[in-house]
Amino acid sequence: MSELVIAYLGVVIVLLTLSTSIGGEEGVDLKHILIAAFGWPLLGPVLAWRAWLAR
Repeated sequence: MSELVIAYLGVVIVLLTLSTSIGGEEGVDLKHILIAAFGWPLLGPVLAWRAWLAR
């Protein structure tokens, strides 16, 4: 379990590093990257469940 947490935090750190290097002209800022980094573990299963029920 600890390896999973370390891998997840590593991906979050990489996303945050990339977000600060991206220029503002694309319209991607730190808030969008934070939502993507921390929102997908919650939103992913919800979307999968809704897709399963909609079959």
